[in-house]
Amino acid sequence: MRNARRADIEYNGHDRNPLDGPIARRLKEYGRVKAFVVGPRTEMSSDLHSLINCISERAAGERWRGMLATDVITAKDVIKTMITNSLGILGARANAECLEDRLGMMLGDGKAAFGRRRSADAANREAYEKYSRHYCSGDGGHAGGRSRT
Repeated sequence: MRNARRADIEYNGHDRNPLDGPIARRLKEYGRVKAFVVGPRTEMSSDLHSLINCISERAAGERWRGMLATDVITAKDVIKTMITNSLGILGARANAECLEDRLGMMLGDGKAAFGRRRSADAANREAYEKYSRHYCSGDGGHAGGRSRT
């Protein structure tokens, strides 16, 4: 909003009350921006916790019998725990990768850091392609059917 107020003052001449400028009014129409954030130690924002709660409620209502859960509440707790753990692990791994990528630069060895990053990118690409071949179109495929051999 601060930048919107500045833009309204600078470009639209709304210096008397910048909260009523056209840019600020338009931004207010969208409501509050939600921040879905996972920290380096797997902590999560309250907005992300709210989203996880909504997803787990919806999924539990539809799938609790297929999960062989005793009731919807148990299924919701299981789904919520799975989502929270998965996102926490992703956040921790992303933080570790970021630190590893930048470590060479901080130590002054940029060429070595570039080489590590390049080989890690190639390994990630290869792992993704292997996953895609097997799970997305292979015998265990779930997106796109079976492979034609």
